[in-house]
Amino acid sequence: MEEVKLTEGHKIKLSAETLRLWLRPLGMGKTQRRLKKHRRRRQRREHEGEFLFLDGSPHPWFGPDSPEVCLLLSSDDATGKPLWGKFQPNEDRNGCFEVCYQRKQVAD
Repeated sequence: MEEVKLTEGHKIKLSAETLRLWLRPLGMGKTQRRLKKHRRRRQRREHEGEFLFLDGSPHPWFGPDSPEVCLLLSSDDATGKPLWGKFQPNEDRNGCFEVCYQRKQVAD
C-alpha cells in the first residue's frame, strides 16, 4: 500500500524490499518468516570403505548448448573420494545397478 502511495503521489519508485527495510524499524513493515533448516548434517564415517554412497546429479555437464545429462557417482563417505561414475540421460535403476556392479568389479 505504501509503495503505491509513493509511486502515484511523488513519482518515486522503490522496490518492495527496500520499502520494507525502511518501514520495519518504524514498526510498519511485514516481518519475513524464517524458514526452518530442512536437514541436519550427519557425521561422516571414520574409516575409508566403511560406507559408500551413490548419487545422481542432473546438470548440463558439457556446456550450456549440450543437453542435460545425469552423473551417477559412487563415492566413499569417509573421504569423499569418487570411486566410479557414469553419465547417462537420466537417473534410473539400471544405471544405479551398473555403477554398483562396476564399483564391485574394481574393488575385487
